[in-house]
Order: sequence, then structure tokens, then C-alpha cells
Amino acid sequence: MRSRVGRRPDLVYIVIAGYCLLSIILKILRPDSLEIDESEQAFLSQYLMLGYGSQPPFYNWLQYGVVALFGISVASLTIVKNTLLFLFLLFYGFTVHTLTSSRAFPAVAMLGVLTLPPVFLLSQRDLSHTVAALCAVSLFLCGFFLILKKPPHLSGYLLVGAAVGVGAISKYNFVIVPLAALLAILPEVRLRKRLFDWRVLASVAVCAAIVAPHAFWIINNLSHATGVTVAEMKEGSEGAVLPHAIQGLVSLAVATFKGVALTTAVFGLVFSADVGKILRAESLWTRIVGRMLLACFLIVALIIVAMGATHIREKWLALFTALLPLYLT
Repeated sequence: MRSRVGRRPDLVYIVIAGYCLLSIILKILRPDSLEIDESEQAFLSQYLMLGYGSQPPFYNWLQYGVVALFGISVASLTIVKNTLLFLFLLFYGFTVHTLTSSRAFPAVAMLGVLTLPPVFLLSQRDLSHTVAALCAVSLFLCGFFLILKKPPHLSGYLLVGAAVGVGAISKYNFVIVPLAALLAILPEVRLRKRLFDWRVLASVAVCAAIVAPHAFWIINNLSHATGVTVAEMKEGSEGAVLPHAIQGLVSLAVATFKGVALTTAVFGLVFSADVGKILRAESLWTRIVGRMLLACFLIVALIIVAMGATHIREKWLALFTALLPLYLT
């Protein structure tokens, strides 16, 4: 596989496009039975609102637009999801292309992403808003590293602002990713100055314009926006044997292991001959992505302790474990 990727790295773009197209075809050919998220989208796509309950509205808005054009069907429901999944993989490849001159590395990273359970399994079974947020994560990474690697340019800052805005109205926990990115570059003196560039104001303005309509809805419907998620995170807390903070952190550790084990194992098997060299390798971008990963999970741990949460699901961590293939690459 390594030799094929090295000889024909561009072939991976065709592979991921084929994967997403095949997912659409297989879903359409299946009996007309919808999963929970799909059934919810089939109902909510009939209405255009500023908020829809416990999930942000971006995915609903996209689905509303597609349904308005083509009507409600299994095809219109699955095309939105798999288009976002394809864009997530595509922007991920562009991110790696920004950071390296190797034509093979973007292919390695995209194939690595396909080993993440939320991507190859959960997204095909019953995810919607998370898929939109994953797309926003890879778009953010693309813009973020473009700003750091290239000379400052307004378009890069606008891209980051748009990505953060879209991510924030796709999944609320997305905001942890840009926060972790800011923390990750603070130790790098040369890169810190990018935070104080005047173009940051343009980035903030774009983000605010995207978030503002839903933010207005949240102000008046805070309990609807947060109640369900908080209840799920505290699930089973009444009969907990361990203190809530410890049980929550154990649940986080288990969910994290489930999210990264397969990807780590696949990379380890494919590059087993180079493990020693890989462990010794270091670069500026490796340090930044590594700090981002660490910061994401530390912030999640602090939230768990502060809330007294006891139950963490693997899919809630998908936006953070998505950084792992980039780090390993």
C-alpha cells in the first residue's frame, strides 16, 4: 500500500470520492428505513428556523436548502451528509499539502482519517451535525496553517473566521478546537505575532456575522440548547459508586482509547519498519498539532470536572480525535 500511495498519491482523491459516492448509492438501494438522525432531519428540513433544540442549525439549514430544491427523499438526506464528508477529507488533504512538499503525505493523512470510527462507521450509521463540524474542523485547519506557513494575507484570516463561524453553528464543542489552536502557538515566539495582526479583526467580524442569528436564538432559548446534552453527560450519575469527576475522567479515557486505537494501530502496522525514526522525528508543525490534541482533551477534562459529568461518548470526541492522523502524518 505504501508503494502505491508513493507512486500514485493523486489516486486517493478518486478513492475518497468513490467511497462517498458508493455510500450514497448503497443508502439509496437499502429499504426505506431511516436512522434516528435521518428521521429527525426529514422532519426538521421542512422548516427554516434560527434554532432547532439541542443541536446548532447549520446542518439543518443545508438540509432545508436541498429539500427545498429536490424534495424529501433518502437521496436528498444522504447526499448532504456524504458531500460534507468528502469536503472534510478534501480540506484535510489540503491542510497536509500546505505543511509539506511531499505529494504522498496528504494521501497518507486522508487514508488515516478513514480509519477513525466516527468517519468510516458512525457517520454512515447515525451522525449528521458531527459530520458538518468535522468539515468545519478541516476547513479551519487549512486556513489556520495557511496563515502560519505563508506570509499574512487577508483571505487566510477570512477563511479562518468563516470556518470558526460555521463550526460554532455546526456543533457547540467545535469552539474547543480554535481555542486549543491559539494555546498551541503561544510557545512559538515567531508565530505569536500572527495573533496580533490587524486582519484578526476581519476574521472575528466574519465569524460574528455567521454566528449572530443563532446566538440571538440561544440567548432566548438557553435551556433548550444545553439541557439535553447536559442530561446525557450526567447519565447514570445518581447511582455512581465513584466521585463524579473520577467517573467522568475514566469515561473520557475509555472513549478516547476507542477513538484512537484503530488509527494508531493501522499507522503502527503500515510504518512498523520506521517506528524508531518516527518516535525521534520532530518539527514545528508536529509540536503545534500535538499541543492542539493535548489542549483539546485537557479542556474537555476541565469541563467534565466542572460539570460533574459522568458519561462521555466516543462520537462527542470526534472533532478532537480527527487531529490524530494529521499529527501522525
